[in-house]
Amino acid sequence: MNKNILVSFQKDDSLNTIIDELKAKGHSVIFFRKKLDLNLEKSAGLALCVPLLPFIFLLNIARLIYLKQKYKINSLVCLDWHDKIILSPIANLLKIKTTWIELPHMDLKKAKKILLPFYKINSKKSRIITFSDLAKQQLIKLGVEEDKIRLIMPAAKLDRRKQNHAQSGLTQNEAQFNKKFFVVGTFSDLNKDQNIETLFQAVKICTEIIPNIQLIIVGEGEERKNLGWLAKKMGIDSLVWMVGEQGQTRKWLDNFDVFVVSKKFFKLPDLEIILKGMAAGLPVIGPADSGLEDIVENNRNGYLVDAGNSELFARQIMKLGQDERLRLKLGQIAKEKAEELFTLEKQIKSIEEII
Repeated sequence: MNKNILVSFQKDDSLNTIIDELKAKGHSVIFFRKKLDLNLEKSAGLALCVPLLPFIFLLNIARLIYLKQKYKINSLVCLDWHDKIILSPIANLLKIKTTWIELPHMDLKKAKKILLPFYKINSKKSRIITFSDLAKQQLIKLGVEEDKIRLIMPAAKLDRRKQNHAQSGLTQNEAQFNKKFFVVGTFSDLNKDQNIETLFQAVKICTEIIPNIQLIIVGEGEERKNLGWLAKKMGIDSLVWMVGEQGQTRKWLDNFDVFVVSKKFFKLPDLEIILKGMAAGLPVIGPADSGLEDIVENNRNGYLVDAGNSELFARQIMKLGQDERLRLKLGQIAKEKAEELFTLEKQIKSIEEII
């Protein structure tokens, strides 16, 4: 049964694929344009909200009634605190089914304590979608009823074709990596939150055992110049390639031997690119206790180590660099797992059942 879904957030890069797939399935998606958007997670927005609360409720009641009648809305999807606390109870009064989305990188521990009781009360009449068991456990600790939480695995639109260098359009310089180097690769924004220095230190340690190691970082950011200076200072600038933003994801993944992840908190696009790496047959090395446990099984399709511990990162990289058979085995298991469990088709089917 096709649904008329009111989405109470502006287009979000993390959720664009999901929205597009719901539309492709025949569901009608209407974006709720906020007349007054108060950021309740900040003190200024919270202070402003209190005196305006009666007006905010009346405004949103009128708008939801209008949208329900015009578009036959039967489902509301909320992303931010403003909508979960203010729109949800109104939607429930109007018999509109309410679903909340908690993205992997949302840190509920930093939420204003005054908001938490309202969050918990409204959650009793909503279903909450999370994309990692770590986020689910955080919600349970917060006091949200477990039966209200639906864990949906992250997913990616997978390219199952096997590419070679000629087919993928690699230049001669790009193709040289597979021929000459053991390539450790990652896709990452170049900012302070990504912990790229850990990868630099790991690569430096690995050079004693794997002198032909190469680190390729696909991504851009304000720290690119500083990271270039750091690599030079560490004496590994000839081993580190920061290639900027790249449109052909699979082309670069086919050029990697191992996929590494150094950051601690993930957005959905981060998990999507890791899944694409797994689908390309790459074992993954990343931080433990970060939510990666849902897709990376330690010692089976990759390794999970303490975040920021460059020696542990280096140890696992060297293990895979020295044992091609092990690397291919882990990569094959990663590929099979990605193609079986983390497809976009399965994710969208699960979301359809909830909303």
